[in-house]
Amino acid sequence: MTRESRAKTSTSSGNDSDLAAALESVAVSLATARTTSDEEQQQRLRAALTVLVRAYAAERRAGREFAPIRADEMSATEALVFTSDLLRAMNLEVFELTMWMTLGVVEE
Repeated sequence: MTRESRAKTSTSSGNDSDLAAALESVAVSLATARTTSDEEQQQRLRAALTVLVRAYAAERRAGREFAPIRADEMSATEALVFTSDLLRAMNLEVFELTMWMTLGVVEE
């Protein structure tokens, strides 16, 4: 089983040790990304982001509410670049995001 597949399955269980293993996998992947090609680096970053987003969603589904970042940890531009690219990658529109937010529920 690859690190990426372990990370993928570990976040679905919601177990703290599984989350720690997934985050360790992300750290190793990102640490080695600097020595790889641009395509490999993008693939590793994409895998890391997937693990982190799944872990955050699992926490929210478990009823634990917290902000994914602090406002002073990144600029509004960085947040908007990531958010708009995430919506685009998932083929979602801002309208769908707005509708989701008005529902006030976090489900899978």
